[in-house]
Amino acid sequence: MNNNNQTFSSWLRSPAHHQWLALEGNRLLTFAKASRLDNGFGSLDDYGRLMVGATAGTMNTARMTHCFAMAHAQGIPGCAALVDHGIAALRGPLHDAEHGGWFSAALEDGGKTEKQAYLHAFVALAASSAVVAGRPGAQALLSDAIQVIQTHFWSDQEGAMRESFARDWSNEESYRGANSNMHSTEAFLALADVTGDAQWLDPALCL
Repeated sequence: MNNNNQTFSSWLRSPAHHQWLALEGNRLLTFAKASRLDNGFGSLDDYGRLMVGATAGTMNTARMTHCFAMAHAQGIPGCAALVDHGIAALRGPLHDAEHGGWFSAALEDGGKTEKQAYLHAFVALAASSAVVAGRPGAQALLSDAIQVIQTHFWSDQEGAMRESFARDWSNEESYRGANSNMHSTEAFLALADVTGDAQWLDPALCL
């Protein structure tokens, strides 16, 4: 009988798997770079090409800013400028300079003016990641996102995110959605890490 004392080591910790993850991550980053538009980042088709009539949406822009910020923090070349582009878009055409918060897309691109918790959670996550990456303008974006979430979206009484408002923060929607609260949990955990303020763990645990 073979009395082999060697124990199985999870493939998740194997060098070969880590190499595969790095290669796959770089492949996806290369694919995503084509999503850049003047006002942020847009949607790609299955072949990595901008879709016909693509416009820069806040959701895509925030997601891409987060991804490129994490890539830059890992030392992957060519991502810093894309993070900066995302920050500029989120502080510029995608932002409502009059009432605060973010549109679904730039007004010139037909963006909806409704303020949605779902989108604002992504902006908070993108800002958090950009701060980690040490990019200019990231801290100001983070401060704006925190202020909007604290002032308008998070409800201590309900222990949930308010779903949406009109542009001027009137006409609050009564619906409470799992999707917006799920992504807000992710954002709150990131805010706790980046700000060092444990108060953000409370709403995350509540959700």
